[in-house]
Amino acid sequence: MYASQPRLFLGIALAFLPVVILDALVQQLFFGTSDVAGVENQGETGGVLATFGFILTVALTVTALAIVQAATTRALVSIDAGKASTARAAYRHALNRLPTLVSAVTLAVIVVLLLSVTVAFLPLALWLVGRSAFLAQVIELEDRSAFGALRRSSELVQGRWLRVVSLAVVGAGFALLLGPTVGALMIFATDAPFAFLNIVAGLVYVFAMPLVALTTSYVYFDAIVREHLEGERGPDVLPSELPAGWARGSPGRTHGPAA
Repeated sequence: MYASQPRLFLGIALAFLPVVILDALVQQLFFGTSDVAGVENQGETGGVLATFGFILTVALTVTALAIVQAATTRALVSIDAGKASTARAAYRHALNRLPTLVSAVTLAVIVVLLLSVTVAFLPLALWLVGRSAFLAQVIELEDRSAFGALRRSSELVQGRWLRVVSLAVVGAGFALLLGPTVGALMIFATDAPFAFLNIVAGLVYVFAMPLVALTTSYVYFDAIVREHLEGERGPDVLPSELPAGWARGSPGRTHGPAA
């Protein structure tokens, strides 16, 4: 799908660029200077500021990823209906649900980060990351509230956690680590400024994000079909098509993404 529609999905991913630049500025502010707004960026104070900068960067990146996922899912539905799709049209739909999406993602990020502070709760944090993997798709296509999307995503992941984590979450983690890895290698290979390296790492995100969004969307469609068919005909029937009226604004019958 990515190879057949590169202009569409790279166009969607370009919306990630402002976040890349903002992340670079945040990291330069908190890690590349000796003080922040007159506050000395050293010792315990430096540690607090570094933690805040890290949390802010994570929140921005995850929110941007969720927006790209929502637009990608909408584009897939249009393609499946036999309609031409553009990045602008996909975002026009996705931005209608932006406040709900940002609220749900922010809530999920806060809970996961709080749990991650203690090593004993890290397995629970990872479990919650998997359970919230479909937030963007649920909000975009099922018209749920922030809390409703968290519950619905958890329902869809239930019984499929390993599948979802291995395909969607691990894929997203790999893509998110790819940028910093490239940046770290460039630190040893070049004398480029820190801010420039962050921007280069961010550009790697831009090319990787469509693959992550497409993978997560396909796993979501698969979960929807399996849930429907298990409820209607039993758990041993293979997925074939999405149920009529399953998504807000989608055609009544669709085959492509689910297959």
